[in-house]
Amino acid sequence: MRFVKILMLVLFSTTMYAQTNMQPVPVTKANYALAARFSPKKIEKMVFSLGVDPHWFKKSDRFWYMYETTEGKKWYIVDALKGEKKLMFDQTALAAKLTRITDDAMDAQHLNIDSMKLVRDENWLQFEVKSTKEIEKKDSTAKKGTPPIKEKKIFYFEYNLQNGDLVELTDFKKTKRKE
Repeated sequence: MRFVKILMLVLFSTTMYAQTNMQPVPVTKANYALAARFSPKKIEKMVFSLGVDPHWFKKSDRFWYMYETTEGKKWYIVDALKGEKKLMFDQTALAAKLTRITDDAMDAQHLNIDSMKLVRDENWLQFEVKSTKEIEKKDSTAKKGTPPIKEKKIFYFEYNLQNGDLVELTDFKKTKRKE
């Protein structure tokens, strides 16, 4: 019993001594190098998605969103009523189909899909993919004799969310967005 009392006395005295010597160190100089490591541009390179931007289906309580990590982009459909979340499409199969049509190698983890929207009774997903192929830009204001301006070819697609069919829209005209 006496040993326990001595042990307790030693433990309490060392903790009390440690607390009395803990004085806050005053900051005398700003550490800009440390602050720069946490700038928004540097954080953006380390952390991909910080939030979810839901795109609601108009005729149901479901929405879709894209989330990006170090492993690439993933698209999900969430049913808010059922509390279910599932992948929007099989990215590997979609990458293979896109590769076949565009003749560009597509990586399933880093699909270059843009301008997604639901169409046809919200059963189809319309999107565009920018190719590495260059085509002549159709410019009516270009003067004769000047070299043609080149731009990346954009492919337009519709994807069936029910069965995974992919259809290329060959004569698609992109509408201008109202601002």
